[in-house]
Amino acid sequence: MKNFSVVVFSIISLILNGGSELKNNTYVFHDSVTILPKGTDGTAGSGAIYAYFGDWPQTVKSPEVMIDETKSITIGFNTYYLGSDNCYYAKLAEHGYSVQYSDGTPVGWSWPDKKSIKYFKVEPIKWRVLTENYKGTKRTLLFSESILDSDIPFDDNFTKSCDYETCSVRKYLNTKLYTNECFLKGAFTENAQQNILYTDIETEGNGIVSDKIFLLSLKEISNIENSNKDSDMYNLVKFPTDYALAKGIVKFESDGSPWWLRSIEYETGKAWCISFNGEKVCYKYHETCYGIVPALTIDLRNR
Repeated sequence: MKNFSVVVFSIISLILNGGSELKNNTYVFHDSVTILPKGTDGTAGSGAIYAYFGDWPQTVKSPEVMIDETKSITIGFNTYYLGSDNCYYAKLAEHGYSVQYSDGTPVGWSWPDKKSIKYFKVEPIKWRVLTENYKGTKRTLLFSESILDSDIPFDDNFTKSCDYETCSVRKYLNTKLYTNECFLKGAFTENAQQNILYTDIETEGNGIVSDKIFLLSLKEISNIENSNKDSDMYNLVKFPTDYALAKGIVKFESDGSPWWLRSIEYETGKAWCISFNGEKVCYKYHETCYGIVPALTIDLRNR
């Protein structure tokens, strides 16, 4: 094993470095793809295929769960604390704009002189299988069911010369950025990362980049709509996790929240998004109150 330390119980000490599959008498991290049973419901209805893969903070902690901060685990750049329910929780200072979490409790705001702290349960990430033959490669394309994160601008460049190849959100998804945040290393153990394939994707500047985690493009979203007009597969309305709400994503009553695509519009200096009602719109690059809906490809032929 590699050099890193984790404290779980007084009788268990694990040495990890972003992790192999982590097994103890608490939570088990999801290193491999688990296809959910036929008929599982989701944003595309019960006729779609869904899967679990990876893990991320999502639901706000229930009041009856007690957190022991002396027992923690580190995955990538994320530190999680053990709860009395034997699950892990992320600790976060709230800075949300929405009215309430999924359990009806209010979303708070942290001021410079007073922090409003909440804990969010680490849970398996649920994905929708968009295709089992992405661009003819026989790879399975997984697309997150929820808006998993927020407070990440498409780019912190205020000029109109932005491109996905160099933008902030791409760095956040794949490398260390923003006070050590990185989705790939935080959502997937080291073993899980080995299962994710590098995918060649086109940028608006006619370039090609190769990433493990990426955002869908405006063209890909349009293809989903055009090929699934008679089913719910084209449904683009996404709802944020409680964790994303605490990080400041905007949400409108019973509607969803806006989330970034990887496509940009040079003339206006804006990036394309899917709005709270599923419509395609453009927003300024540096906005931070929109969401992250990651995608990835994986080879399931030999699973």
